Amino acid sequence: MNAFCYSLKNRKKYELEKQFVFKNQTELAEGVLVLARHSDEIGHHADLEVHYNRLDVSITTHDAGGLTERDYALAKVIDGLFDRSII
Repeated sequence: MNAFCYSLKNRKKYELEKQFVFKNQTELAEGVLVLARHSDEIGHHADLEVHYNRLDVSITTHDAGGLTERDYALAKVIDGLFDRSII
């Protein structure tokens, strides 16, 4: 997978969106924790919507009012983190 599998949405601002499906809620929760720690380290965070075994991810740079290179870089990191957890 790569960042180009993300959907480009325009809801007053551009953002990247992607859905990840995990085997169970525990794997999803562990993945979210890893992503949160990485996001804190780099100072750039995705918006996350958590469901039982599904994670909806939206990425944008709010301060810029849309997408920046940091968003595409974060999308690639997220793909790398979740590639092993996806069914």
